[in-house]
Amino acid sequence: MRPSTPLRIGVLIAGCLWGCSCAQGDDWKSVIRHDGVNDPHDAGWQLSSQRIQTGSGDEKINGKTWTYWQLADRGGEDGLYEFPLSDQQVSGPWRITVVARLVDTNAVGTGFGVVLLDGQYYWRLNFNEDGVYYDSYSGQTTRFGAPMDTTDDYHRYELQLEPVASCDLGAADRVTLKVDGKVHARLVRRDFRRIRTARNIAFGSTNSIATGEVRYHLVEFATVAAGRKLSRSAAPDGARRSAAATTIPRSVARQVPGSPWHIGSSKQLFIDRRFVAEAERIKLTVNPPVKRRAAVLKSDKPWDAFRLIYFSLAKDGDVYKMWYQAFDDDQWGGGTSRMCYAVSQDGLRWEKPSLGLVEYNGSKENNILLDEPSKLSYVFIDPHGRPQQRYKMLTGIGTTRIRTSPDGIHWTLHPRVVWKPTWDTQKQAWWDTRIKKYVIQTRVQLERENELPFPFVKPIESDPPVVAPELHRPIRALGRLEVDDIMQPWPTQNVRTIMTADEHDPPGSDIYHPGGVYQYPYASDAYFMFPLTYQHFQPGEGHPHNDGVNDAQFSASRDGIHWMRYDRQPFIPRGLPGDPDHGDTFGTGFFVRQGNYLYQYYTGWPWTHGGFRLLSPAERQNRKNWGRQFVGVVVHRLDGFVSANAPQEGGYLITPPLVFKGHCLELNINVSALGGALVEIRNEAGKAIRGYTLADCDRILMNDVAHVVRWRGNPDVSRLAGQPVRLKIALRSAKLYAFQFVND
Repeated sequence: MRPSTPLRIGVLIAGCLWGCSCAQGDDWKSVIRHDGVNDPHDAGWQLSSQRIQTGSGDEKINGKTWTYWQLADRGGEDGLYEFPLSDQQVSGPWRITVVARLVDTNAVGTGFGVVLLDGQYYWRLNFNEDGVYYDSYSGQTTRFGAPMDTTDDYHRYELQLEPVASCDLGAADRVTLKVDGKVHARLVRRDFRRIRTARNIAFGSTNSIATGEVRYHLVEFATVAAGRKLSRSAAPDGARRSAAATTIPRSVARQVPGSPWHIGSSKQLFIDRRFVAEAERIKLTVNPPVKRRAAVLKSDKPWDAFRLIYFSLAKDGDVYKMWYQAFDDDQWGGGTSRMCYAVSQDGLRWEKPSLGLVEYNGSKENNILLDEPSKLSYVFIDPHGRPQQRYKMLTGIGTTRIRTSPDGIHWTLHPRVVWKPTWDTQKQAWWDTRIKKYVIQTRVQLERENELPFPFVKPIESDPPVVAPELHRPIRALGRLEVDDIMQPWPTQNVRTIMTADEHDPPGSDIYHPGGVYQYPYASDAYFMFPLTYQHFQPGEGHPHNDGVNDAQFSASRDGIHWMRYDRQPFIPRGLPGDPDHGDTFGTGFFVRQGNYLYQYYTGWPWTHGGFRLLSPAERQNRKNWGRQFVGVVVHRLDGFVSANAPQEGGYLITPPLVFKGHCLELNINVSALGGALVEIRNEAGKAIRGYTLADCDRILMNDVAHVVRWRGNPDVSRLAGQPVRLKIALRSAKLYAFQFVND
């Protein structure tokens, strides 16, 4: 299936899910509804695949005539009708109603049904021949209640979800499934995968492996109407609620000068001192990742025999996709760059499928997408684009044009030139969900010191400070452009320079490439970039033309415009002599989440930037020197890019006033065996609140990405929600990465 937005399941939808106290009568308000014979497109649903067979019809089952909208997957490709949801539409309890009949399927566990998507994760309710299935806490599909035949008739499935009332794992039922008006099963938190704020609801074929057909008579997503409250009598036995649990929308941190930070229930990172008003012996520290030694992609085909170079990645449903440029011969001796394609189910094991599109040495049995020079091409999935243009490619070694594709494989070249500068570096683009615009990251060139072709962005207040160079070194630097329509010519005059080598960098250095920008989906207001730095050799140190050393650094931003460079140390360091990345490392902005860890892709190369050209002609044609560039992975802790560190003698930080929504406080924290941590909640004036003092706090001694803070065993902070509070976090031999007030 294709999540176009992130999700976490267990919470079924956007923070509400828990417990099934259900709205009564007119309390439910329909957000989106699909009725039988009507084309879902007419109501704003978007179909993710053109290979899915659709259409309307009617049939008589057990004496009753049903109208339906058919979805038939005969080609083993998922296809979902998706509808976007806003924060307001998912801020309270929800109900999903489906009336459908499964005609046939080869699926086991997953196949056809409804899906919630939050941009990162998904939660599925699937109809199979022997029953209804969901994604369990372990990520496996599990039957939802007793077995039942879903093919015999149209059944009404009603899924009711509500926000959790407390952080206690033993709280009451969280999700209830009714079938034909009767309770079929209930789930508690430990049973199902968690999902944060839902961004889409979808129905159709949810598994790219399964085939079959389902007929939908009704699909509806409803929530509690604004201003309504649920009847307490509707809550299941043992459920505990608070007023703050009713609406918990996901939000970004915002502040009116002089007033508290309104953080809602969003996670907050310590990438700067935004949430450090006062501190003693606390240091913000960058935490480089750990290299995973095995390569995930190598040169092992004749058409990519010499070198892999610029590449781009995306996740589409359950499939990871990679587009990379490959040379079949010496890059500096007549080799041709071609765009190639690879796929993976887990982001670690990649296949090069035979596409049958481009002939190479008399055969089309290869994974070549385009048989033309494409060294600088870049692909991204556009969540804002039409289905036929979901994939977009920036292409061109000279001027830039756009290709579009519905599947990332079959491309249409649009004739219009969108960008005329011919700087020799891959441009990157993405849809920024914060500003609702396309962002293009490009090279800018300085012919001479301080001669910027585009103005540098105006600096802002920040601690650590954002870069605001007094000296701009030539030649290469980074620029940024925002556009509403990426298919139209880009307004060159709106480019702004965002990073150059400066007075803190050695002479003869520049910023070669952005490395990729990662708009972090798991926390509020966080962007990460991995600029490829380049120090040029002086005469006699290397190849006389364009040679030097490169590695990937780390920078972070609250808005993707103003960047902090921290200590300017290597983030993905080069290897030792004999290592495959001894000469160069190049990090990207694409990450795969695996539980508590994030996998980031990078390339390594054993030679310096121009070092291969120093080899003799015979060495340059020796195949043992070919295929040495690879795509590898480095491993990060979730949220672990920057931490607030305290030494063994201890330290503390105090936040500015915060206004939150939620029921408990979670910390992403790593405490050493001889360390510890305590949390105190204070009022806006700085006075400790009774019951939430340091003396009341249960000691924190573990390493955890979501440690629930408790005070004498009590995690519930809901009575403090909505009012300004401060946190005092005392640490000893510990690293604090993030905090979050959560609904569950």
